[in-house]
This record gives sequence, structure tokens and C-alpha cells, in this order.
Amino acid sequence: MHKHMSSHPHAQSGPSSTESLWNLALARIEPKMNPANFSRWFLPLRCIDVTNDSIIIESPNTFIKDWFEANFLKDLTLILADIVGHPLKVRIVLAPSKTTSPQHPSHQSTLATTSTSRTRSRSASPPAGRPPLPARYTFDTFVVGPSNQLAQTAAQAVAQEPGSRYNILLIYGGVGLGKTHLLCAIGNKVVSAHPQWKVRYLTADQFSTEFVKSVMKNDDRDSFRNKYRKDCDILLVDDIQFLAGKDRTQDEFFHVFNALYESGKQIVLTSDRFPQEIPGLEDRLRTRFQWGLIADIKPPELETRKTIVQRKAELAQVPISEEVATFIAENITDNVRRLEGALIRLSAYARLQGQSLTLEFTREALDDFLKKAPSTVTIDSILKETASQLDVKVSDIKGKRRHKKVAYARQVSMYLSRKLTDKSYPDIGRAFGGKDHSTVVAAVKKIEKLLTEDSATRTSVDMLVKKLTRQ
Repeated sequence: MHKHMSSHPHAQSGPSSTESLWNLALARIEPKMNPANFSRWFLPLRCIDVTNDSIIIESPNTFIKDWFEANFLKDLTLILADIVGHPLKVRIVLAPSKTTSPQHPSHQSTLATTSTSRTRSRSASPPAGRPPLPARYTFDTFVVGPSNQLAQTAAQAVAQEPGSRYNILLIYGGVGLGKTHLLCAIGNKVVSAHPQWKVRYLTADQFSTEFVKSVMKNDDRDSFRNKYRKDCDILLVDDIQFLAGKDRTQDEFFHVFNALYESGKQIVLTSDRFPQEIPGLEDRLRTRFQWGLIADIKPPELETRKTIVQRKAELAQVPISEEVATFIAENITDNVRRLEGALIRLSAYARLQGQSLTLEFTREALDDFLKKAPSTVTIDSILKETASQLDVKVSDIKGKRRHKKVAYARQVSMYLSRKLTDKSYPDIGRAFGGKDHSTVVAAVKKIEKLLTEDSATRTSVDMLVKKLTRQ
């Protein structure tokens, strides 16, 4: 790889290879980071040039540049060296100053921030330290399948009639399944139809940071409250689970929620889990999060995964055959981000090595990437292993018997189903003979408590986990 780059100095300075190397680095970094931190510190950056011995990254402002250099530069340097096969000097530069705030060219913002935003164009820049609302996240680029149809339909309904239908809308599901995509698609559609509306888009972590800063500066407190309680038409909050354990922030968000809801303003939230499952979240917030429609997103089916690969390849202008798309879809089953990461890696390797995307090349390029794919554990396998180890029948676990031995096996099975699969509480309840999701929640909490108090339960659960996850 190093030899190829040296012998073709112009190849890596063009847009395609420059973006491919940066995207490949991001694909390596993202799984290792908290989603909120990745969104905050990496997405605003843009790779603008690559040479044989250096890479230049553009930051929209000094705040992000200084923080990135202090906290992430070393890791990025190591990852880039691993990708290209030799060290690269990483330079972080500031974007050219504008008459307005610095603008990130590849992520046009639709975030309303002040009273002047009513007359701003859609390319206006977000506040420093706040990720923009990515223009690429639209309903047109979202691939719909059985696993996400409810969430997509509800999101479109909200975007068409904000505040009228499905208020509150909460979309939840595992990492990389499209929650953020739908959240931003709502914002983009609303701003397109109603450019004068104030759309507030941020993560729960950013809400907390902004609130804490307003508390530290007393004169900013009223400004913060007005911004979210009064001067807001639609509130889009990503990763709401990050409010957990932050009591003062939760109290503030409670009042923001009430003010917007009572004013008929639309609220859309995303979470990586069902509200009742979020530890450290106040009951009054749990209750409010369930006032409206809760729509879950599951991992996509094979045909949906294949369509996603083909659609993303088309958008990235990467020629890909049917058999290559099928191979990727069959071997990556857990989430959309891994599908996209595989495609980014594949296209980057092909461009840097001057290879075409044959099936053989795809197998070689993705070999170590696919080896890292998590093993698949199903509820059926959990039921069979638990029934065998605890000497009960699967039919009894799924049935209504309340015998102590059966009830314990049922609780253990429900706990393992929640911890070892991507199924939601309602999904697990249905798989256990139509049990209510509250029964599953109670079972999980019960076993979690026993794991801290009862050595027999710890031993039993540990043995089951080893059997179920063995390669």
C-alpha cells in the first residue's frame, strides 16, 4: 500500500482517495467511542489533503481543534499509520473564516439557533462545539424494511404534521440501526417545508453540557431556558439515555419537556433502549417518554441489508456487483454502521491498490473485519440451554406456571435474552408466550439483584453465558 501511494503521488490528493482514507479512519474509530463524543468531535472535521507523509484535517473552529489535538490526535495518528502502512503526520487546520460562523462544507446545518435564524439560509453554521444536522440524512436515503417500517412511517408522519401526530415520538433500538438518520430526516424535512421554524437538534449529552454552562454563568440561565422552553418549535434529542444519573439536567429537561408539550410543540427522542430499561432515569421522565408513540428499530433483514449496501455504494459512486453486495449483507448482520464501514474499507482498499471490487478481493479485504463480527445468540437457543441446565421444560418457561423452579428459569432466560440479544422488552415478552414487557423488566431487575447477592445465580448465569457465546 505504501509503495502504491509513493509511486502515484497525485492519486491520494484527489477527492476520492482523500475522502476514502478519512472515512476508513472514521470507520475504525467510531466503534470504540461513545456515539455522542464521536458525533461532537469527529463529524465536524473534514479531510482536505493527503500526501505521502502527511494528512491535513480541517476543523470548523478553534474550540474543536484544540480539544481534538489534546484528546484524540495520538489515537488518530496510530490508526492512520496502521491503515497506510507507515507513519503520517497529522495537521489540524482551521477552516477559512466567513462573515458568519465557520461552516462545515460537507454537513450543511439546518439548526435554528437565534432569532436571526428565521432569515438564514440552510447552509448557516451551527454554534461552536455543536454537530450540524447532516444534510445527507433524509427520508430519501433511508432504506425501509420490515425491521424499521413502523419507525420510518411514524417519523414521516411527524415531519409532515409536527405537533399534531405522535407527539411524543420516541425511536429506540441498538447502535447503528438508523435512529439518528430518522431523527435528522425529520429535522431536514421540517426546515425545508418551514424554514422559519426553530428546530433544535442535539444529543442529550450536549443538552447537559449546555445546561451546566448556563448554571455556571448566571446571566445565561434565562437565555438557556428561553431557547428551549419558548424559542423552539421542534426539539430533536438524540441518545436520551445519556441523561441517566444527571439529576439537575433531568430536572431541567423535565421542565423543558412540559413547556413544549403543553404548547403543542413536537418532541422527538431517540434511545438505545426502552425507557423503563434506562438506569438512573427519574420515573417522571420515564412516564413522559411513554406518553406518545414508541417505535423500535431492529437489525435489518438480509434483503434490507443488501439494499442498504447497494444504495450506499450508489451514493458513494462505488461500482459494486450483485454478488459482492450479497456477500457483505450475508456476513454482516448486526447493524447498518458495520455495513457502511465494510463498504468504506472495501472501496478505500480498492482505490489505494488499484483493484476492482471482485468477490475474491472483497473476501481478502474484509477478512479481519468480518472475523470481528459478534456471534449470534437467539432467544430459542437461550430457552433450550436454560431449560437443560435448570432441568425444566421450555414449554413451562414460556407458559404460565408459577412454580418457583420454573419462575426462576423464566427470569434467567428473560435476563439472558435482554443481555445477549438485541431484542426489546416487548419483543422478549412476545417470545415468552405473550408476556407483558413489564414482566420482562421485573425479571431482568430480579436477576441483576441476585447476581450481586447469590453466588449460585452468578455461577449458573456465567455457565449459561459461556455455553451460549462459545465460538
